[in-house]
Amino acid sequence: MKRHYWILTAAVLVAVGACDSNVSPMENGSAASGAGALEIPPGFDFATTRAVEISVAVTDYAGGPIPGVRFDIYRADADLNVRLLSGATGPDGRLAVLASLPTFSAEIEVRTAYLGLVSSQRKEISGSRVHFDFGGLSPPATASASPGTRPSTAGKAAEYSYLGGWNSQGVPDYLEPQRDAIDRTLLDVVNASLPEQYPVPDYHPDYLASGSATDVVLTDSADIWVTFVHEGAGWTNSLGFFAYDADSTPSSVVDVASHTIIFPNVSSSGSGGGLRAGDKVHLGRFGPGTGIGWFIVAQGWTGSGVGGGVYTHYSNPTLNLESDPLLRQHNVLLYDQDRDILLLGFEDVRRDIPSCDQDFNDAIFYVTANPIEAVVVENIAPTDNGIDDDGDGISNVFDDYPTDPTRAFSYVYPAENSFGSLAFEDLWPGLGDYDMNDLVVDYNFSVIANAANDAVQIDGTFAFRAIGASYQNGFGFEMPVPASAVSTVSGSSLTTGTITLRPNGTESGHTRAVVIVADNASNVLQPGHFVNTDPAGIQANPDTVRISIQLANAVDMSTLGLAPYNPFLIKNGMRGFEVHLPDASPTSLADTQILGTGADATGRSGRTYVTSQGLPWVIHVPVSFAYPVEKQDITFAHLRFGQWAESGGFSYSDWYLDLTGYRTRQNIFTAR
Repeated sequence: MKRHYWILTAAVLVAVGACDSNVSPMENGSAASGAGALEIPPGFDFATTRAVEISVAVTDYAGGPIPGVRFDIYRADADLNVRLLSGATGPDGRLAVLASLPTFSAEIEVRTAYLGLVSSQRKEISGSRVHFDFGGLSPPATASASPGTRPSTAGKAAEYSYLGGWNSQGVPDYLEPQRDAIDRTLLDVVNASLPEQYPVPDYHPDYLASGSATDVVLTDSADIWVTFVHEGAGWTNSLGFFAYDADSTPSSVVDVASHTIIFPNVSSSGSGGGLRAGDKVHLGRFGPGTGIGWFIVAQGWTGSGVGGGVYTHYSNPTLNLESDPLLRQHNVLLYDQDRDILLLGFEDVRRDIPSCDQDFNDAIFYVTANPIEAVVVENIAPTDNGIDDDGDGISNVFDDYPTDPTRAFSYVYPAENSFGSLAFEDLWPGLGDYDMNDLVVDYNFSVIANAANDAVQIDGTFAFRAIGASYQNGFGFEMPVPASAVSTVSGSSLTTGTITLRPNGTESGHTRAVVIVADNASNVLQPGHFVNTDPAGIQANPDTVRISIQLANAVDMSTLGLAPYNPFLIKNGMRGFEVHLPDASPTSLADTQILGTGADATGRSGRTYVTSQGLPWVIHVPVSFAYPVEKQDITFAHLRFGQWAESGGFSYSDWYLDLTGYRTRQNIFTAR
């Protein structure tokens, strides 16, 4: 009897719908034009996003893994360069994440602010996986130029002295035969001491304190070397040194007897030069009482030699250009007692220019001396071993939640500061007018992860933008984790008494975690009927529901899957009437006897929530959807939708974007 009841109910609803302003001749897919006329390939799921597995491997220059390296992953589409997620490498130096990307996205960019590594890599997406290697073993060091080039003396400007020649990329031909092995422990010190985008005047004012040494001063004879560590500059700079009597520090540039070039081009391999971390130059042996100062020629490398550049910064602040004496220091010198090295970092832009980030890591080296005891270290600031206030293994500078040991990073869907949309037809199992505006909900999910990249919290923001119906519909979603995996749910808009909750805030009656965002969208977006669908009708500002889900225990991100999970509409307060994305599974509370009735072909097609023609009742796009006006078929608003559907997604996968020839603007709702 129950099955007969629901079939009768569905038939009545379809009949009633014929009198509803939501219905057109497209009912049950019988229209001769619009979406009802489309020839859709079997099995096409109308997906506008795809899952991509992204893996990153990081090793130091001694071949060991680097744990705790933060990476930010971005879509690399033109004009859509937005962050998707962040995470850190584990003990094995690897990070593996699953990202949701628009189907038209062709590239992924992975970025890191970890000094000592290339700052970013971009790759095309091939299939469903993409892998990035950062760092790694350096090739055997030699003092010779790159294959196919010869050391050059071209471009040796007379105002400089030189230690030898260089190749076409400015790599010296006088490098030490053995490159220094720079391991992760040193890189951790570098990143803790001079982190990217952390202004030294704020983060480490002690480095700039009056009396802090910026030059190397010797009390005894010693050999001095300089080793390249990292560069993060946009310019191709040049590094040099000058020696002087420590009792007679130069007070002007003319007092500098000789400017000797160490590295003609302080640029990494793949970043405008050919240097690799660990490349090392012997400056010579210097006697007691010698001071060794440093200078950097901003944009000094000309492509063949060293020129005057934009300007030259000296380690002696009095020789620099800024009118404010407090802004004249351009290098920091730090003593690493554990390694007996002197870390040397430079700021290459004038510090009185607003664009200067003042993080003093545009070029980073370290100085070694034999014997180290010959160096005066009393006034040299110590290096920073890093601060990890919450003890989760992620340094404060890379941790989004530096005082919370259970939180470190976030995964954002569809992307940072962006919303995706779900657009519903609510006359299921009847087809309706296919204007896809009966309920339009924008969503943004932020999944907060711990240092191990496991989810601990899910925050959802849902903007109810349009109600193109007289029905009072609800909205929720099902996650692929047990209901018991959730500790608490807060923020739901429940006003009708039709939803029963477990003590943890998930809906009762399910094995999986089901969250009801709103049991009646009409109570969220007032006045609740045909709002924001007719340009001449009722308009209101979208209202927002914010949901916060605390997980009982950390959940592996691959288990949690990708937002928006399994979203659904609850039709007109009837809990058993669920409208899902194509091929989705109904929840435990859905009345499955409605499936396969009316226009719904479930059971006849081997699929769920599609018509026999293959049309869905829900469209999901990874942007805020420009939905059609009332009674306007989606194909007459979005002109490439039909071609996309008939191609099975191969053509015009960006059909929902605002591109030339893609829209009939008068058929798309625009607020007054």
